[in-house]
Amino acid sequence: MTYLVAADLPTASAGERFRALLARPGILQMPGAQNGMAALQAQAAGFEALYLSGAAMTASMGIPDLGMITVDEVCFFVRQITRATGLPLLVDGDTGYGEVLNVMRKLGKEHNLTMLMVTHQMGFAKEFADRVCFFYQGKIAEQGPPQEMFTNPKNERTRQFLRAVLEAG
Repeated sequence: MTYLVAADLPTASAGERFRALLARPGILQMPGAQNGMAALQAQAAGFEALYLSGAAMTASMGIPDLGMITVDEVCFFVRQITRATGLPLLVDGDTGYGEVLNVMRKLGKEHNLTMLMVTHQMGFAKEFADRVCFFYQGKIAEQGPPQEMFTNPKNERTRQFLRAVLEAG
């Protein structure tokens, strides 16, 4: 596999350099870079650290940001950017990297399984579920098909929750 490689990598670790940058007064500006070329452009513009978002990774892969990316895919992006520039990189990576969601999707479709899932991944619930239940104070406050629940919830608490979660992204 071909990578962009920086000819003069720094001797201090990225962690040490990142902590030193954070210790300086003022705001540390870190532009987003989704690949090695974008990272090189940011470095050429004078930036000393970079940011890699989960949304940028998934968008560059042509998939939605619904926790579907794997840890191996995240590592691919991280390696590409750090090998190209050697700059410290702040990575926004999900804790599960979608593997559980991918397994559930695959098993559910291939084996016609019935599953009960408690989640805050509303995008996955909207896409995957046959029925969505909203619980409030330990009881089902509202339930129905995902299309109905996400577009026209009847319960005020459901509306508030969905508005807050969907606006937060």
